[in-house]
Amino acid sequence: MNKFVTALSTTIVIMVIVTGFLFHQLDAIQNLNSEQRRKNAEIQNRLDELQIQNAELENQITELQTLDSELQNLNSELQNQISEQEKQLRKCTNLVKITDVRIESGIHPYIGLTLYNAAEVTIENIGINDVKGLTLKIEHSSASEGQTRSLDVLRSGEEREIHCALFSVVGVTGWVTVTLKLGVVTIDEYIIPRFPHAG
Repeated sequence: MNKFVTALSTTIVIMVIVTGFLFHQLDAIQNLNSEQRRKNAEIQNRLDELQIQNAELENQITELQTLDSELQNLNSELQNQISEQEKQLRKCTNLVKITDVRIESGIHPYIGLTLYNAAEVTIENIGINDVKGLTLKIEHSSASEGQTRSLDVLRSGEEREIHCALFSVVGVTGWVTVTLKLGVVTIDEYIIPRFPHAG
């Protein structure tokens, strides 16, 4: 009887130890599973962030490609404009001229230290083609900016008088520059080296 009780007690103790060990192992496995799930979640979050960054990069690439296409179109348009201006220049170079510049004499106060003088510029198209896209600018060397006039089509053989305003600074005898341009290209220039005249 004592042997049976001893054997039974021993069996129970072993079962308790084994059960405790199994529970401990199960708890360790659950902890490992939790840690793995946490790591998987972190990896998934990182993957989501990388996908977002990748989408942003793809959008930036698309925007850059669009910008590049727009710049190429703009460059093509500018090349076309330059070609058109060159074509116009071939037609009218040395054929559209500033033939006369007359500036009102005297001192005419305008605002503060600024003086105003009326000016009249005569231009003539002696070529056989009409010319459009001309601009005329008159400026005094003492002034921060001059006056620019855009001209309509100047017909072949036409002579035109353009009325302008010339601004200068009190007490400054400088020079006057009258510039005739076709687009961005200067085709004629007229300079009055000393204005207003002293005395």
